[in-house]
Amino acid sequence: MAEQPLHDSLSCAVGESIAGAYARPMNANLRKLPLDERIRLVEDLWDSIAAEQSLLPLTPEQRAELDRRLDAYESDENAGRSAGDVVADIRKRL
Repeated sequence: MAEQPLHDSLSCAVGESIAGAYARPMNANLRKLPLDERIRLVEDLWDSIAAEQSLLPLTPEQRAELDRRLDAYESDENAGRSAGDVVADIRKRL
C-alpha cells in the first residue's frame, strides 16, 4: 500500500481548504505535528513545486540575469575545475 502524503491527513476547519489553512501563519494543526513530520511536509511541498517549476515563467529580469551569466561563462577562458577535484579538496580539509 502506498504511503499517504502527510498533507492529505491534516484536518482543517469545516469548509476550509488545505491551501487556506497554509495561508495563515503557522497553522495550529501544523504546530501540533512532531518536527520530523513537519520537515517531511515541507519536503513533500517543495517536491511538488519542483515538479511543476516549468509552469513558472521567468521574469524579464531573471531572463536577463541568466543571459548575463551565460555570456560571462562563455567568455571566460578559465575552464574551472572538475567536480571530482573540488570534492577531493573538500575531503582533505575535513
